[in-house]
Amino acid sequence: MIYRQILSKREKILAIIAGALLLLFAVIGYQNAKAEMQANVLAPTFSEVQADAK
Repeated sequence: MIYRQILSKREKILAIIAGALLLLFAVIGYQNAKAEMQANVLAPTFSEVQADAK
């Protein structure tokens, strides 16, 4: 009975850590995507630069 309680407590801690990591990766991915979208809006694409050069 005591062993089961320790295990469930450990599982809870592991689940919290895993959830926090997933949340962290989601936030980082969202910020990277947002930064890329802003960069795409501000900077011309390579094909646009080539078209201007011609």
